[in-house]
Amino acid sequence: ILISPFFKLAIYGRYYTRPDDILPASTQSGMSMKHIEHEFGKGRIWPYYLHIRAMPEALPQGTIFNPDFFQEAQKVLLQLINSVPNTPRTNITGAVFANGKPVPYELLQMALDEAHPLYDTATGEHLRNLASIFLSSSKDATF
Repeated sequence: ILISPFFKLAIYGRYYTRPDDILPASTQSGMSMKHIEHEFGKGRIWPYYLHIRAMPEALPQGTIFNPDFFQEAQKVLLQLINSVPNTPRTNITGAVFANGKPVPYELLQMALDEAHPLYDTATGEHLRNLASIFLSSSKDATF
């Protein structure tokens, strides 16, 4: 079965950077994935993950959770979408960009504020989940 090696990822919850770590090239699944990768490109089969950690001296506010960082990160992701072939906007997901659209810093800030009406909505819950997954607890890095 072609997807059986991905079961390892689901069980252990780890991401690998090298395809051979989960699909040895000598297996039928590995050879099939190499063929698909060759035909459609690496990003289609082995998605790119970006981990951005700010240098302490680059964080005058002590965190990447600020409007300036969000705006700059969104610019970088838009450049990535425009310059990397076969990269639909909807494939970019993270704290600053989701479902093909930039996530406004102010909206995420409102979703995290228990006193704000957005907090008790489905959108607020979704945004908090997004932040908990893609922002480090110290808010000095994003994935």
